[in-house]
Amino acid sequence: MAYSKAQRRQLLTKAIAQAKKHNLYFISDVIAYLPISRQTFYDWEFDDSDKLKEVLQDNKIGVKVALRKKWQLSDNATLNIALYKLVGSNKERRMLAERQEIKQAGSIEQRIRDMTDEEREKRMEILKKKLFPKECELVVVKKKIDF
Repeated sequence: MAYSKAQRRQLLTKAIAQAKKHNLYFISDVIAYLPISRQTFYDWEFDDSDKLKEVLQDNKIGVKVALRKKWQLSDNATLNIALYKLVGSNKERRMLAERQEIKQAGSIEQRIRDMTDEEREKRMEILKKKLFPKECELVVVKKKIDF
């Protein structure tokens, strides 16, 4: 079907109106609301329309601002870090991204050997409470371990 220039202008106006009405972000979404094919949309150079680009950009900016505001008011740590990464400086982003390693002093066996009997008993009690918080009390046979 052949369209006149007036009909093309009308379709472009409709595209802009649909983008505003449905808060669209992408040209492919706008095309879905029009009675023309993707190829026709590009052949008529609707994608070069400054007004359509402006509406799509305004929609994107609006949703970004709303999300950032939500993230700022949220207690969710993941959202807070995401926002910090967006607004932080390059140095701050690098600091967040760096892995921090905890180095142990000596092997586990060496650390156990260096513990006193009292320290070992305290550690065993802590482990029992963590592993069996609601279980009945476990009977532990005390045996000196020689390494």
